[in-house]
Amino acid sequence: MNRTNGTSANTQRLFIAIDLTETLQETLGRRETAIRGLSWSLPEQLHLTLAFIGKLPQEKMIALDDALRRIEFAPFELSMDRIGTFGKRTLWLGCDPSEALSHLHDQVAQSLNISGINTAVRDFRPHITLARSKELLSDASLRQLENQLLPEPLCMTVDRFALKNSVLTAAAPLHQTIRLYDGNGDRLANA
Repeated sequence: MNRTNGTSANTQRLFIAIDLTETLQETLGRRETAIRGLSWSLPEQLHLTLAFIGKLPQEKMIALDDALRRIEFAPFELSMDRIGTFGKRTLWLGCDPSEALSHLHDQVAQSLNISGINTAVRDFRPHITLARSKELLSDASLRQLENQLLPEPLCMTVDRFALKNSVLTAAAPLHQTIRLYDGNGDRLANA
């Protein structure tokens, strides 16, 4: 067993996500805040999770790839328009699930279920984790962060999604893209 990430050589901690565009990564990476004690996510690691699979044996990877290739959707606009927290310590950027985003999420869940691949069952609360804090974030800090980070909604076109692996490290999880898929049932690339 690998002590760094808690997985053996034939399993991975997998999830399905929408990566932020490079433009949004750069925009969020440039914004400085006066709030101390925040541990910011790396811009290239920012994503919106559609489904968390967890550990999956290597022999199920073909079924997973087939399930993800069956997903079809038209490109759509995603507008992130709010800042919030989980437990007053995890800062996120979020949005209401639009009909198109909900449809993509549902397709991912159904396709994985049909293929016999279990996912963590959670309410779908679309968000991008921006930072973590050791101290509780006050309501005043949240208002300040929202004014600094989100003077207007951040928008992007969603035309693909990714199969990702989460490698747990001492500093923070490292998210690696394994494969990219478009909305036409095509696999765009292997990482």
